[in-house]
Amino acid sequence: MQIRAAQPNDFCFELAELIWSEHPTLAAFEYGTVTDLHHFMTKEWPAPGVGNSFDAAHVAIEDSKIIGFMSGWPETELKPRYAATDALHRPGLTPEENAEIDEMIQN
Repeated sequence: MQIRAAQPNDFCFELAELIWSEHPTLAAFEYGTVTDLHHFMTKEWPAPGVGNSFDAAHVAIEDSKIIGFMSGWPETELKPRYAATDALHRPGLTPEENAEIDEMIQN
């Protein structure tokens, strides 16, 4: 097994599958469907400074397959990463979806 710093082109599809397979109930709560999770990972993983970015992760690889990953950053990066994640996804949302998110943030 090899553990190394993640790269922007690492295993995007496989990461989503791994997350879903490890805890499908939690993943469904956070992302909706496995298709939604694939969408999020495809956008976020290669984008530095966002929530699910390669730049704060290490991957575990065995026989050329990803078998695990760990992601984390200092607490001081939490709000900037959430803001960057929000900015990454907002342009693709409908006005109704944006309003729903704004309401959830306010409450």
